[in-house]
Amino acid sequence: MSIEVVLIQYRWYNHLVPGISKKIWSQSEEDKLMLLHKKYGNKWTVIADHMPGRYIFDNSEPIIALKIISTQLSEEV
Repeated sequence: MSIEVVLIQYRWYNHLVPGISKKIWSQSEEDKLMLLHKKYGNKWTVIADHMPGRYIFDNSEPIIALKIISTQLSEEV
């Protein structure tokens, strides 16, 4: 994939799509993410289908999602 394609994708999903939420994840979103991750594992495309308004393919979203999951799992232990 060329750098131009990556830049176009970045601009589209981070600046031009109005339905994507850039807010901090709410507790209900975190809970839903945990349930989906337990059910589907690291299948982010499947998880993204169940998280409207969140763009899981953005570079930061999987990292944020993994931090939420690891925090929740460490609290359970």
